[in-house]
Amino acid sequence: MNLSKEIKKIVTPSFLELGFEYTKTRNSWLFSRKVGHAQQSIEFETSGWHKNAFRVNYYTSSRYVQSYYFIDQRDHEWHSFEDEESLRQELLRIVNITKEYALDWFEKNTIQPKIVFNYKWVFNEQSIANAKVFIEQNKLDVNDPETIKRLEGLLKEVESEETWINSAYYLGELFRVNLSGEWLIKENKFPVVINLGGIVGFEIEPHNLILSFINNPNGVSLYNTYISKAQTVKSILNH
Repeated sequence: MNLSKEIKKIVTPSFLELGFEYTKTRNSWLFSRKVGHAQQSIEFETSGWHKNAFRVNYYTSSRYVQSYYFIDQRDHEWHSFEDEESLRQELLRIVNITKEYALDWFEKNTIQPKIVFNYKWVFNEQSIANAKVFIEQNKLDVNDPETIKRLEGLLKEVESEETWINSAYYLGELFRVNLSGEWLIKENKFPVVINLGGIVGFEIEPHNLILSFINNPNGVSLYNTYISKAQTVKSILNH
């Protein structure tokens, strides 16, 4: 009986359909996929203490369970087999457990890591020129706050630091233009837009707004953030 051969034949095709890629390591067979910026893994492993047996571990960056957890047999750990037919049946059982239970478990127990900029936002003529090309190509308009909604859609589809940097410039410039702010580069920090509405101390950090959105696109609205800041400016200036 060849466990590796049967895993490749029975498990790998089904797991590939689910987005899990196969890697063989010593004494284990690993299937992994990325969901957003988080990794989900399924591991088959053997032990010298348990002949003709394997166990299956499911894990994310924060949680870990074994296959028997899903079928309420938590006192079990190893899947045993006696011949090729029983091995195939156990592997098919794992495929079914994964599809029926583990995918839902992965969805509930996967935590997306927080994204950060890995390099400094160099605020110079070249970076501004690049950002303006980005703005034009994506039909954004610093004079029209409604185009923030277009940016939000773009950020959900494209993941690159260049896009995030250009988006931060667009957003900051939109605040500056529409709320009469000023760009300021603080020492050892990213550029910020200060004095919104001419109000000293009222400022935004565009790169942090972008990071907040890409880390939680369903819970953060850049458009609503702009509307809130605009209303604050209007309220203060009307008093």
